[in-house]
Amino acid sequence: MLAKSLQSGDPIFEKVSRVVYLALRGIVLGGSGPRGRKLAETALQQVGVVMLTDKVVLVAEELIMAASVSVSVHGPWWYVNLCDNMR
Repeated sequence: MLAKSLQSGDPIFEKVSRVVYLALRGIVLGGSGPRGRKLAETALQQVGVVMLTDKVVLVAEELIMAASVSVSVHGPWWYVNLCDNMR
């Protein structure tokens, strides 16, 4: 039963995945302060897991850190390739 519920296409998996995505997006775009937390709580409330807001905030902060490092490392390469392709 658990293996079936963790597969793409399962309606419960799709709903929970979407809610987690929206909660992470709320933190990334709204910040980890009250505004972002409110966005995450609103999303998580759809499946009744508001108590996981703190964990979602921690994951989002790690995601932001990884994205920042990625931009620092790969940003110049992307800029050169995008500029060359746009000419």
